[in-house]
Amino acid sequence: MKRFFSLILALFLFVSAIGCSKPADPNGYPATIGDVVLNAKPVKIAVTSKALKNVMESLGFGSVTVDATAVFSTGVGDLTGGSDEVDVVLTNEDLYPAQKTVLTGAGVPVIKLKLPENMAEVRTYWETLGRIANGDKGAIAALTAFDRLFAELMGLKKVTETTAVVLYDKEHCAVSGLAAEALKTAGYRNSVESAEDMEMTVDRLKELDPEYIFIQSGMKDDLLADEDLKTLVAVANLQVFEIDIIGINFGSQKLFSEIKYMNSVAPVDDVTDGTVSGDADTSSAESTSTDSATDE
Repeated sequence: MKRFFSLILALFLFVSAIGCSKPADPNGYPATIGDVVLNAKPVKIAVTSKALKNVMESLGFGSVTVDATAVFSTGVGDLTGGSDEVDVVLTNEDLYPAQKTVLTGAGVPVIKLKLPENMAEVRTYWETLGRIANGDKGAIAALTAFDRLFAELMGLKKVTETTAVVLYDKEHCAVSGLAAEALKTAGYRNSVESAEDMEMTVDRLKELDPEYIFIQSGMKDDLLADEDLKTLVAVANLQVFEIDIIGINFGSQKLFSEIKYMNSVAPVDDVTDGTVSGDADTSSAESTSTDSATDE
């Protein structure tokens, strides 16, 4: 009999525990991002760079973000009180110890996000940002957007073994990371061979002599005016184009529009008819590049 009542008591306690437990948030919170747990949807998210804010805006989460750059320059304490109070801080770089101490002491979590270096990492990056901003719904929306845009890239016209380089300026080249990945995805063969080419020299650029040059917005005129580079195939044939490399490297939707633009100026492989699946962006880089080169 005691055993019977013990079972009844255990069952009663179990049912009571279920009835008293807090129901799961249908929006997907608490959300765990690395070692940070967000218990509820953030009302205000501070970002430490305009470039990161642009990424959030491009994913549709701009309404919940604020630019913390100016606040950090005057004192991070301003973030923890009054109208500047925030729920979470997003950054791509380490904060100063004093900044992080103030935020941690005020109960404001800091999430450091590693910048993506390839398409797979961009997908994860978007998912993480979506989950921070709007839980499971945000993560799904971000993944859906990525998959749609990536599918459009896979339908771009084929490019021949055309050689190209991506230059930040005349002296710095993108050897790896998203800028180099964009070049490959657009269909080109990257002329650079090793990390030694990161710091480009005139002699090295002449040696590589790429057929196409993609350079950071605002740098084209300087390159074309260089007397030492006028013999380059890309310069002689006016195949030098400006792109927003900073916007690309921060993994915003600009990555996709710039890849489609890069592809649109390339020659067509003989085995295809040159048609593009999806809405390829054939506008100039100047019209697609809205992020400032100084937004880091």
